[in-house]
Amino acid sequence: MRPEGLVGIGTFADAARMTVRALRHYHDEGVLRPAWVDPRTGYRWYSWDQLADALRITTLRELGVPLPTIRDHLAGGLGLRDLLAAERGRLRRQIEQARRALAVIDALEAGGDIPHHPVDTIRIGRVETVALAGVVPAAELGPGAARLIDRLLDEADRASLPTDEPVWGEYPVRLDGRVRVVVHLPVAPGAGPAAGRPGSALRRDAIPAGDYARVVHEGSLATLPLAYRSLLTSFAAAGGTPSGPVLERYVEAPGGASDDGLRTEVLHRRPGAR
Repeated sequence: MRPEGLVGIGTFADAARMTVRALRHYHDEGVLRPAWVDPRTGYRWYSWDQLADALRITTLRELGVPLPTIRDHLAGGLGLRDLLAAERGRLRRQIEQARRALAVIDALEAGGDIPHHPVDTIRIGRVETVALAGVVPAAELGPGAARLIDRLLDEADRASLPTDEPVWGEYPVRLDGRVRVVVHLPVAPGAGPAAGRPGSALRRDAIPAGDYARVVHEGSLATLPLAYRSLLTSFAAAGGTPSGPVLERYVEAPGGASDDGLRTEVLHRRPGAR
């Protein structure tokens, strides 16, 4: 016999602002189980006490939260504040990805075709640097690297080091998950964090000497993937496999030029280069 105080699936679905089909799906997925299922007919019945969970599910699904995450949350796992913080991060990453995609679309429309960046080879002597390393999500690589560069320049300024040389960025070839980024500021040989700030995160480092394949990219940093494509394609055409790191040298960096006037060199050591 059906317990007292329960309502049928149709009535409950209307109150929860969802479809009967969705309620059945949430039952099958273990997200929201009925209060009682008629063993003879299989008809689902719900308690009004379940409405708060149903409305929470509806809201979170509208935000795009995956069902396994909601199930864990309702089971007492991830708290609402932490869940929302994670979703905020996910949405920010999606926005950044969309922003980069739109920048590439704008560049392709303006040029009328997919641009090809000429690849040349240059010889680089050893560049003494002070460096700062960090780990950032691959989907937030641009903003994450920019924050690291700001911190590098701030630390260097506090250590009374000149900050007018172009900054270098060092990145892995594969950008999956969380990636390690190193940013470099060229300094005079022997200069570095010993200039006076105990506890500084700066460390002495260097850009190795060698022969490097280079692409010069002019324009927004959001369209840098087009330059990477040309550089890495050149390796494939020569039968080589780039292993990283890839270097970016910000010849004309943000703050010193309009977005269209940025000039960035993208470099990778030639295989066997010394």
